[in-house]
Amino acid sequence: MGTKIESQATLGNSGRLPDFLIIGGMRCGTTSLHELLRQQPSLWFPAKKEVHFFDRRNPDLGTSLDGYKRLFAGCPVDKLCGETTPDYLSSEGCDKYIYEVIPDAKLVVILRDPVERTWSHYLFSVLHKVETLDLKTALQEETKRLKVKSDHTDIFFSYLQRSRYVEHLLRFEALFHRDRLKIVFFEELLSDPRQVLLELLSFLDLSTQPARVALPHLNEMSNLYRVVSRQRALADKRANILNRVLNRLNLGPTKQKQKLPSADREYLHSYFYEHNAKLETWLGRSLPWSK
Repeated sequence: MGTKIESQATLGNSGRLPDFLIIGGMRCGTTSLHELLRQQPSLWFPAKKEVHFFDRRNPDLGTSLDGYKRLFAGCPVDKLCGETTPDYLSSEGCDKYIYEVIPDAKLVVILRDPVERTWSHYLFSVLHKVETLDLKTALQEETKRLKVKSDHTDIFFSYLQRSRYVEHLLRFEALFHRDRLKIVFFEELLSDPRQVLLELLSFLDLSTQPARVALPHLNEMSNLYRVVSRQRALADKRANILNRVLNRLNLGPTKQKQKLPSADREYLHSYFYEHNAKLETWLGRSLPWSK
């Protein structure tokens, strides 16, 4: 990511840039959040969900700001336009590139229990046949693997790195004013999607009432989540139903989602304890997965 993006000043003010971006995190429910916002009449998104401009992973765009602007040419003048690429949150340099091009953009981040996110990410890599190690060994090898700079290693092997949310948020906060960052949680999107949507519309300075949305997978998942909240130990049959829904939500990548081994779960809980504490301090609130 060493090539400098063409600056807006160089190209003039023609075209349109997004008003807000959903920047992550990966395996945290960005697809559901994107669909929730995409169905609001006051908002507009390009046809393709993940643009990958600021992390340089879109060969069709390269570093062309004109090409990026053309993605938003169809947005009506009376709507806010947005872009969703969940890799932006943790990709090196994205914070600086976004600030260089859209310093006034508002940024939306969705987070998820880092233990569950790490496990989902690992299963995602197994599904794509790039991960051959067991979880414990993969976590032990992560630092060594990430020293090999490539899109491949960053996408598939950054299990812990992408789950250390606060270090990424601090990078963005150093450039963007804190009030330009909105943090929502996957767990709260499941339990009360309307409230999350109201908060997001308010964050985007929209006074319109949220439109009714058709998100059957999210609605089904919300109902199951309430059951899980009341009764943590699901029977095998109900767990299988939950896993199938997670798979359709792009959160559970295997046809029959494997259960996280208890020893690995305990290790991850211990690993993220301090990181969660720092995140709670930064947010000034408790985390939904800590309740």
